[in-house]
Amino acid sequence: MDGTGFSDRGDDPFKPGEVVEGRYRVIRRLSAGGVGAVYEVEHVFTGLHVALKALHNQRGDNPERMRAEARTLAEMRHPNIVQITDGGVAEGTVWFTMELLEGCTLRDEILRVGPLGISRSLRFARQIAEGVAVAHAADVIHRDLKPENIFVVTEGDRIKILDFGTSKITSKQRRSAMLKTTDRFRLIGTQAYMPPERLRAGLADARADVYALGHMLYEMIAGRHCWSEGPGPLDLPPPHELGLRQIYTPPRALSEHAPDLPEWIEQIVLRALAKDPDHRQQSMQELATALEAARERYDGEHPVQSPRTGIAGVGPPGAPPIDTEPMAPMQ
Repeated sequence: MDGTGFSDRGDDPFKPGEVVEGRYRVIRRLSAGGVGAVYEVEHVFTGLHVALKALHNQRGDNPERMRAEARTLAEMRHPNIVQITDGGVAEGTVWFTMELLEGCTLRDEILRVGPLGISRSLRFARQIAEGVAVAHAADVIHRDLKPENIFVVTEGDRIKILDFGTSKITSKQRRSAMLKTTDRFRLIGTQAYMPPERLRAGLADARADVYALGHMLYEMIAGRHCWSEGPGPLDLPPPHELGLRQIYTPPRALSEHAPDLPEWIEQIVLRALAKDPDHRQQSMQELATALEAARERYDGEHPVQSPRTGIAGVGPPGAPPIDTEPMAPMQ
């Protein structure tokens, strides 16, 4: 344990069989990233299995950020946001538990299936928009919306938004109470989904999340990022070139990848991807309303062309079966 009161227990803070705070027995590690690791754990009294996220990188303000993430998630209740159930500090390691999900990330789903189909893409995007709208109403901007932070739950083929670890709290009162960091001089997020105003080092508001969702909707419909240059869905140019494209270059026409896409749906995507935030949908709720109306109109006009039945585990003709395991992935 260092002078901050937090310990650095390496890349694997907890081991299988270890009991955290006398309540959660570690079953196995599910995933790990640059900041933390996620485990499947069992509550020793109730036998309930949940996911436990633990911080292994104690540098800088990471401990404070994870505490803020836990409190942020605890305050937001929405069916499309992952739900937190408990938390604490065990021998200097910050941790919290959340619902254990079965399915895969949206990134893995795009890699598995390719284009997700117009109706399913609109449905997923609307669920993301509605969940993020709840965060915005709580004065929280996600700032890192991307397919890796979206989970496709097998049951009901529905969406859960993950990882608010880089979110920005816009309310001064809540920010002072929850998080004492200096984001002003750091570019936080993922460049492939970052709006021009962020890359210009200007101030970004909730419409930055609208821009990121525009990119994800494009990717769900096309099966690839709008600036992917290779056979893969995310074969992007070097960072400098990618940044210039985000600032100056309009996205490639979505209809090039989806010839049957109605023009009025493409306009929703292009508006979300507008370089000027004043030209985008002005709120996530506005975008959610537009997406639901578009899906209803499209389904009404194409009643037999849905690429997916909507039943969990059933994919398009010829697609491999979904391999589902309990997961709670993170960066």
